[in-house]
Parts: sequence; structure tokens; C-alpha cells
Amino acid sequence: MKSLKKVLTVMVLFISVFVLTGCGKKEPITYGTFHSKLSDKGFRVVDVGEQFENYSSIKKAYVAQSKDATYQIEYYELVDNDAAQAFFDNNKNIFLESIGNVSKSKLDITKKEYARFHVTSKGYYFFLSRNKNTVIYARVTESHKSDVVSITKELGY
Repeated sequence: MKSLKKVLTVMVLFISVFVLTGCGKKEPITYGTFHSKLSDKGFRVVDVGEQFENYSSIKKAYVAQSKDATYQIEYYELVDNDAAQAFFDNNKNIFLESIGNVSKSKLDITKKEYARFHVTSKGYYFFLSRNKNTVIYARVTESHKSDVVSITKELGY
């Protein structure tokens, strides 16, 4: 009976670790998925890649603007994971510099191919997430925080 309890305990711990670590790799979304999911929610998705023509590390850039044009969510595809990591780090630092000292920033996950950072401060919600060579970015008023959280969760970021 004791050995059965030990086996069950080990199995429960193994399953818990498996579930808590994400059970698998997150795959980045494509522009097509970004476009279709946000268009279905009434967003207007625009190619803004020409704004980044001088940046050789950015392959694609799109902005999804809400129906009422009060906020937007951005999608970037970079040339590789290293470029995406540099883009992520740079934008995270810009967020932090713009808001000064903050005690409630959250760097949720940092793995080789995935990282997510978000912070609420001075009436704004900042969201930044990288999955391999893609990045999702949003800087919105706090009133749109729940929208961004919901949408980015649905996108897998």
C-alpha cells in the first residue's frame, strides 16, 4: 500500500511538472493568423513594413487598430531569433525608461525562444512578447488592458 502511494505521488508530481512547464513548445503565429484573428474581432490590420525598410532585421510589420481606433496591437516578424531577442530587449528598455521606477513590472517567462514582459504604470499598460522570431507589442491606456490581455492570450503570446 505504501509503494502504491509513492507511485501515485510520483505520477501526480510528474504530471504537475509537465502541465506547469507548458507540455510542449509554443509555436509563433504567422501574419495570416494575426490578420485573421484580429480582423474577426473588428480590427483594421495594416502593413507598416515600409516604415522599417531601413532596418534589415525586420522582415514584416503589421498594426491592428481597434474598431474605435483607440488602441492598437503590433506584430513583427524578424529575420531570426537573435534579432527578435534584441528587438524585445530594446523595446523592454524603452518601456522601462519611459515610465521610470516601477515595482510592478513582470517578466513572466524567459526561455531561449520565448519571453513575455508586461507592466502597468502611469495609466498605461505595456505588453511585449517574443516567440522565436516574432514579437507582439502593445502600449495602451489602462482602460484597454483587459482587451490586450485577452487578445494576446488567444494569440498564444
